[in-house]
Amino acid sequence: MTMNQLRYAFKDDAKWVDLQSNDSLLYNIITSDFFEDEKNKGEMNIQALLLWGVLLCNGDDKTKSRVFYDIL
Repeated sequence: MTMNQLRYAFKDDAKWVDLQSNDSLLYNIITSDFFEDEKNKGEMNIQALLLWGVLLCNGDDKTKSRVFYDIL
């Protein structure tokens, strides 16, 4: 997934407005080496983004566990 694809997907979501700025903390985190796809340089690793989402979401433990398992 590229940054342009992610920006397009969240273009109308006010909570993700920081994604549009290259100087924002959100942009800098998502474009860090941790999220870079090793096989496709310049793109983000979707599994890493999903795992990060699981850590940050408000879901219950059962749902988070299931999603974590599915990703692995």
